[in-house]
Amino acid sequence: MKTTIYALLTARNVSFWQALIGFYQKAASSDFIRKVMETFATRIVQICLGLVTTVLVARILKPEGRGLFAVATTLGAIGIQFGNLGLQASNTYYVAKDRKILPELFANALIVSFVFGGLGSTLTWLFFAFRPDLAPLHGLLLILALSFIPFGLATLLLKNLLIGIYKIRSYNTIEIATSGINVFMIVLLIIINSVSTESVFGTGLIALIIGFAWTYWKLSTCIGKFHKPSIHLLKTNIGYGFKVYLTTLFAFMVSRIDLLMINYMLGETQAGYYSVAVSLANLLLVFPAVVHTISFPKLSSEVDPIKRWQFTVKTACGIGAFMVVACLGGLFFGKYAIILLFGKVFESAYVPFLIMSLGVLILSVEGIFRKYINTDPVKGYRNEIIYIWAGALPVNIGLNYILIPWMGINGAATASSISLFLVCSFAFNFVIKNKY
Repeated sequence: MKTTIYALLTARNVSFWQALIGFYQKAASSDFIRKVMETFATRIVQICLGLVTTVLVARILKPEGRGLFAVATTLGAIGIQFGNLGLQASNTYYVAKDRKILPELFANALIVSFVFGGLGSTLTWLFFAFRPDLAPLHGLLLILALSFIPFGLATLLLKNLLIGIYKIRSYNTIEIATSGINVFMIVLLIIINSVSTESVFGTGLIALIIGFAWTYWKLSTCIGKFHKPSIHLLKTNIGYGFKVYLTTLFAFMVSRIDLLMINYMLGETQAGYYSVAVSLANLLLVFPAVVHTISFPKLSSEVDPIKRWQFTVKTACGIGAFMVVACLGGLFFGKYAIILLFGKVFESAYVPFLIMSLGVLILSVEGIFRKYINTDPVKGYRNEIIYIWAGALPVNIGLNYILIPWMGINGAATASSISLFLVCSFAFNFVIKNKY
């Protein structure tokens, strides 16, 4: 009897390990999974390098200089955010569908970035020159911050063309290299004792320009003969991109409005606790965001509706399984991570983090279905997705208004997760009805 039981257990054990080895071999041979894991590793390295940069900047510039640096960075980021009009997503979508239009998209990206982006930066500088009392920055630092906009916009648009033609390894190499170059130059400034807010911000601008030049070179080798910009194609791109832009804007507001309401209703201390929970929840989104990024060009280029749906379902199951494990890790180790990284004073962030992780889990799975429906080879980006996220904003505000006085920051986290659940429910229902 014992021998029989042992034989059964051994057979099951061998079968399990054989299945595990088989899964690993299949995953290792998958180009998609390999690209996902490479990009995920790149994101982790970037996060680490970003942390090093943040610590170095805080230590060498002190609070006042760090504040000016943050304002300059924010000014550049706002310019890029409002200037891209969702063209980065439309670049990926259209070049993945038809690689022959890469030269026109390349030319359009340069025109949008340096003509319109450069013009916007110049007009902003002239406005602040006439009204210096309204300027957030002055002198060289203002010029550097405004110069960041056209180069940042160009780099963003060109890198998304790299993603669209599935040059993922080149994209990852450039991402890591530019982050590393920035850290290296900051350390060099410390060594030669040439630290100032302008010089430290300038290192980031130089690293950005290097990244732009590198991306430009990589794409130019794929183009061969350069083409003139295409106004017709640009109009088409803006039509798709602006829908992406609106969805992203509403999603951003849904994810950030709760922090502003906590600050207004409960004060800065509670907002500080909640910001830690939000930061950890955002870390959980790193892997799903990578999968969504790599899936986007693949779904855009696939015309067979059955294959598109099968790929989406498999990817959603993979993301869901990973996120369940990640959320369980947050359940068991989240409190210790918060205390270790931020101190025991921020222990109150643990419960809202757990509540938010449920919303993050749902959002991670919903994201791949949203990519599926918005890469429809016939209908393109669907307006219904915009309406769903736009409707989620007043719902989230109302829930926060009710739950924050009752439950504090836990109420804000609950409102966020409920809002995301409703978004995902409506979005998933829409996808199921329109899957083919």
